[in-house]
Amino acid sequence: MPSVAPVLAPDHANDPPLYSKAELIELRRNILLYARSFPPGFERNQHRQIALSLGRLFHNKKWLDAHTLEGVPSVNSGTSMSETHCTRPSFTEQDAA
Repeated sequence: MPSVAPVLAPDHANDPPLYSKAELIELRRNILLYARSFPPGFERNQHRQIALSLGRLFHNKKWLDAHTLEGVPSVNSGTSMSETHCTRPSFTEQDAA
């Protein structure tokens, strides 16, 4: 007879979800676009602050290692974000045109 007891969750069930770096960049971009839909004021500033905070987290290698797929050794064959170089894109006048 099957047990009616609930199935216990694995030990890592309480770990934060993992995202790809591209997903986080897209999330930040969408938050900024959403913020621009509001007139200047409190609500717009709140959404801009969220996007700014997310952008700052991109420069925190420890946070990236814990929250991105690229930072998990089993997913990325032992390569962590601390071993890769994360830079901001540079735009030239030619790119802006």
